[in-house]
Amino acid sequence: GLLVHPYLSTVTYLTSVGGPTVGLQRIAPTQSGPVEEILGPVEQGFLSRPLAGKHISFDGRLLHGAPSDADAWKHQQGSPGVRVTF
Repeated sequence: GLLVHPYLSTVTYLTSVGGPTVGLQRIAPTQSGPVEEILGPVEQGFLSRPLAGKHISFDGRLLHGAPSDADAWKHQQGSPGVRVTF
């Protein structure tokens, strides 16, 4: 089937805890099925650490996510918290 991506993706951080938002300079496929077109090395991307009130936007077609395992700063913050994602 057809996969429709937003023109623009946004993230607004409500807290300063949790893993970062990670974006890859790789455009997601527009058709479901084999994903060979997105395999291979990625040469560019971005990482945005949470900060309450921070807002980012980027091309909605880019592969992105918020891996909780990537929260390398959780032990430095002093208090536990949870990242909320809508």
